[in-house]
Amino acid sequence: MDTDSKTVIAQTKQVNDIASLSDRQCNYTNRIKIPKTSHNVKALNFMTVPGNTSSVPYQKNECHLIADNGKHFVYNGTAIISDEGENYEVVIYDGILDLYKLIENKSLSDLGLIEIDHTKTLENVIESWDVEDRNYRYLVADYNGDVADSENGEINIDYLVPSVWIPYLWEKLRLFLSEQLGSDVVFNGTIFQTYYFKLLYLSYPKGLATQDSEELLYSSSDNTFYSNVPSYSLSSRNWYIKYNNTDTYEIQSDIDGIHLKVAETGNYRLDVYGTIYGQITLLGNVDSKLFYGINCAGLSPNQVVANADNTIADNISNGTEIGEGDISVPLSLQAGDTICVLQGRWPDGGAYAPYDDTIPSTLTVKLTKLVPNTISFGDMFEEFSIKDFLNEIIQRFGLTIFKDSNVYTFLTMDEFIQNAEYVDWSEKYIETDKETNAIPGYAQINYFRYKYNDVESSYNDGYIGIDNVNLQDRKDVVKSKLYSPERFPVTYFGNRLTNTYKLWEKEANENDGETEVKYKQMDNRFYIMRAEYRNYLNIGLSEPFSVISKQLNESSTNNRVYFENFGYQSYREIVQLFYQPIAKILDKSIIISAKIWLNDIDIVNFDFKKLYFINQLSNYFIVNKINNYIPGKPTSVELIRVLYYGEQELVDYEYGITWYSAVQSSQYEYTLNYHLLYTPVVNTVFSFEVSENGQDWEASGIITTNASTYFIDLSEFPDTQYIRIHDTVTNAYSEAQFL
Repeated sequence: MDTDSKTVIAQTKQVNDIASLSDRQCNYTNRIKIPKTSHNVKALNFMTVPGNTSSVPYQKNECHLIADNGKHFVYNGTAIISDEGENYEVVIYDGILDLYKLIENKSLSDLGLIEIDHTKTLENVIESWDVEDRNYRYLVADYNGDVADSENGEINIDYLVPSVWIPYLWEKLRLFLSEQLGSDVVFNGTIFQTYYFKLLYLSYPKGLATQDSEELLYSSSDNTFYSNVPSYSLSSRNWYIKYNNTDTYEIQSDIDGIHLKVAETGNYRLDVYGTIYGQITLLGNVDSKLFYGINCAGLSPNQVVANADNTIADNISNGTEIGEGDISVPLSLQAGDTICVLQGRWPDGGAYAPYDDTIPSTLTVKLTKLVPNTISFGDMFEEFSIKDFLNEIIQRFGLTIFKDSNVYTFLTMDEFIQNAEYVDWSEKYIETDKETNAIPGYAQINYFRYKYNDVESSYNDGYIGIDNVNLQDRKDVVKSKLYSPERFPVTYFGNRLTNTYKLWEKEANENDGETEVKYKQMDNRFYIMRAEYRNYLNIGLSEPFSVISKQLNESSTNNRVYFENFGYQSYREIVQLFYQPIAKILDKSIIISAKIWLNDIDIVNFDFKKLYFINQLSNYFIVNKINNYIPGKPTSVELIRVLYYGEQELVDYEYGITWYSAVQSSQYEYTLNYHLLYTPVVNTVFSFEVSENGQDWEASGIITTNASTYFIDLSEFPDTQYIRIHDTVTNAYSEAQFL
């Protein structure tokens, strides 16, 4: 583009403004005025000329900013061009703008997740527990559904949902960007090789039971009995139920109006209800039974044997009424199988019961095909934007992005601040314009927050505290799109605890004096969790896990499963693990705006990944921003002092111990379950303190070295209402736990 003597190009360079933990920024220039020379007008496809059809103002315009000496200030940047009357006005962006522009208005479903769509079957659930890396797993957790008898090692898959492996989504994002740019994008970062990242899963956002829908294949309420043996014969033991006509006929065929043939392999349900007549005894009442037969076409009814597996009702006498839903039998049938229903004398011995149809039965028989749920990550993940996903990863690990062409490097704060190389700028330092002691955008308490089903909750939130009374009281600096699990874990498999990730709402109703629980699906609840591999022996079971589906009437066994684990996912833990360097800087912050003498080579080769030492200021600094660089003039640079946190952890370990539960087993005995948000020193001893009011504390004298659970007897402190844990070595405390 042509420029003239009035053209001034001032560049602002930043990789991320430390004043914002929720967003990531890019480099940009000032508004550059470009003259409307004939060359420039033509280059912009006659933009602003009456009648023009130029698309330049609406599209991504790739641009380069090159110094007189041939050095590239900006390579493959983006130019935003508008009209300013006598001139065009241009702003140039580079850095990570491309990354965010490419994912703008895109959701995770745009990553192409169809390859992990599947049907929720017993086989697929068990297969997801393979030891090898899986792109999705059915993590065993309490989703507030019917969890079956976990005490005996039983897992009901009907109320499990799959979770997709976050490293898989991360790779799909990289491939998506590569496809959009037409060249390979590289994601670098040591954090992606750690178990902090590699064990993470993102849950399916909706409660989705195993059975999705059902298709009524056959329905008949007009039937009679059939036997090829005379009814007066003592050998007339069983009778087929024969259908005279049908209200619904979607089966492949029927044989003799008795045997219903199915076309597809799958799961089915047989329902029988109504009033039965037709068994009239001559020598006294003889009860009968109902049972079914599979692939019995061509057999005499007497050849179909009733047993404990196929008997669906006993003690059926003349006029017995069967309520709708009382007989509902799940079946697994192969394509071409036939199903029939029979009535037989009970017991087999005794007086004969001749057939009589003078009083018609009002029996209804239905055959329904059960359709297992199809898990479609593409459909469900439309509600989660790629930008939100990227930000969740960045914020979870406190990452800063550095772009070099198509290579994106993600550094943790520890790498970026504590262990970075440094450059000596002492000779470039001119003077300090001003020094301040508070980084804008922060408060005394800076919260990291989850969403909650109970909107008033905050138990898995965390914060960075700043000891500066001149700041505002509190502020939310990170607000996750993810939900927190419920506050209190539940007991699974004996004494094992599992978190509740609520995807069903339980509704209890009284029905004839019995409590009936229904499960209502919830949706748009995304949870993050870690996968924890366990075999049945690890859990303390003597036999493999019993894996069942009540809805499909299927069962199997498996030696191993993957459980959920929320370890290192509360924001208290995240702040402790990944935000200590910045917490130290913020707590005793010094921000210096200094005049620095920079040249073109400094700007072209500038590396935000490094720290900058200035002898005159006796400190190492992060360069937060280079403001309006113009060649040949001093440049204003925003410097933030670095403090090395060394061995000292956050704010005296306040609440460094978090509670899971305190389960009462007798008047004074409790099983305490807790978790450390830090690594204890060797031989750490935990002391339990008791209180009647939660404010005045007394040492109980009870101590332990166990860092996760303890069985405590408080009979010597009968008035105790609250308990807390104290690590006397590091001075870490738990919050008060109400008993």
